[in-house]
Amino acid sequence: MSARKTERLLNLVICLLATRRYLSADQIRRTVAGYEDLGDEAFKRKFERDKEDLRDLGIPLETGSDSPFDDEPGYRIRRDDYSLPDIEFEPAELAVLGVAVFLSLFLLWVPIVGALVAGFVLAAFLRRR
Repeated sequence: MSARKTERLLNLVICLLATRRYLSADQIRRTVAGYEDLGDEAFKRKFERDKEDLRDLGIPLETGSDSPFDDEPGYRIRRDDYSLPDIEFEPAELAVLGVAVFLSLFLLWVPIVGALVAGFVLAAFLRRR
């Protein structure tokens, strides 16, 4: 997937997550970067492909309308349908994560402290000369 397409799909997801009401294709076209310079037919084809791509990625794109008087369907992504569930760990898993964090911090600081000590020792040695 190209960087442009990835950016356009991400912009589309952000736009559809940011609204509680359904947005028409025309509203999306005016709002989402990546659609603004397209002709009508090119926009329709690209938007259809993008909707299909989002659905293939498992993003719950919802189609509907806020009013019975709307001429065309709108689109949105409900936050509740898109968000991940809370992560829950067993006590043993939390212990392993704690050890991993401790070791990563310890291993990060050992070279830094070692370099500082070596620098102080070298400085003391050079001062004595």
